[in-house]
Amino acid sequence: METIKLQSDWDSLALIELFCTEPQTVRAQDGYWCYEVTDTSDTSLKFGVNTIAESIQIELKLAGESKAILSFELI
Repeated sequence: METIKLQSDWDSLALIELFCTEPQTVRAQDGYWCYEVTDTSDTSLKFGVNTIAESIQIELKLAGESKAILSFELI
């Protein structure tokens, strides 16, 4: 598995390839990108990246209801 540093190795194209979609929210001046994908059973994954704070936030929703939220700091 490849390791990247968010501040120096950030590659938005890699996440577009991973999620097969453009980010839903972009605040480049704040270093924030958020991707969200939903499947046919209404399960969604929201993946937020903050390159300035070096953090990642992940939220899993089933039928619109949040089931898990993970946050990783100083990545």
